Amino acid sequence: MYLCIYKRMPRKKLVLQSERPYHIFCKSNNSEWFFVSKPQAWKVFTDFLNYVIECYNFRLHAFVLMSNHYHLLGSTPDCNLPHIMNRLHTEISYAINDIANRKNHVFGTRYRACEIKNLLYLENVIKYIYQNPVEEGLCQRAELYSYSTLSGLYGHSKLNLKVDRMYDEMAFETIDIQYLTNLNQLSGSKEKLLLKKALQKTQLVKIPDINYQPLNFNAANPKK
Repeated sequence: MYLCIYKRMPRKKLVLQSERPYHIFCKSNNSEWFFVSKPQAWKVFTDFLNYVIECYNFRLHAFVLMSNHYHLLGSTPDCNLPHIMNRLHTEISYAINDIANRKNHVFGTRYRACEIKNLLYLENVIKYIYQNPVEEGLCQRAELYSYSTLSGLYGHSKLNLKVDRMYDEMAFETIDIQYLTNLNQLSGSKEKLLLKKALQKTQLVKIPDINYQPLNFNAANPKK
C-alpha cells in the first residue's frame, strides 16, 4: 500500500513595483454572494477604496463589483500593494459583517494580483474587466452596469470614486464614444480563456498562441 502526499505549489511571490498597473481579483468566501445587497456592497467597497486612494496613494483605474467577486485595475506609486490590500480587505470585511450581522470570512482566499508588464495587453485587460457583467448576462453594454466605474464615468450611475484614466488613454488613445465602441467589442472565447489563465500569474508578459495587433500609443507621452 502506498501513501501519496501531494503538496500544493507555492504561489509565486509578487514583485512590488511602482511603474505598471496590477489587475487585482478576489472572490467571496465559498463563492457566495457578499451577504449584503449589491447597493450596500458597492457603498462599502467604494468607501474604502476612496480611503486607500487618499491614505495610501493608491491609483484606481477601473473597478467592477460582481455578486461574489471583483475586478480592479490599480497602480501603486509607493510600491505598497500588500499594505493597501490588507487594509482594504480588513475594513470591507468588518463593514460587511457588521451590516449582515455575521462573523464569518468575507473573502474566500487571498487576492490575486497580476502585474501588466506589457502595454500590448493593457487594452485586453481593461476590456476583460468591464465586459465581465456583459459575459454574465447582467447587461447588454459594459457602460450600463451600475456597479462599475465605467457606468459612473459616462453618467449612467453616480460615481463617488476618484478614477485615474491614464491607462484608458494609453490603451485606446481616446476616451470618447469610440472608446466605448472598442470596449464593447467582445473578444473570442479562446482569447478570453487564455487571458483569464494568464491573469492568474503574478506577471502578464505574454499570452501564448494569441497574436494581438500592437496598440498605437506613446507610453512616454500619453494624450491628455
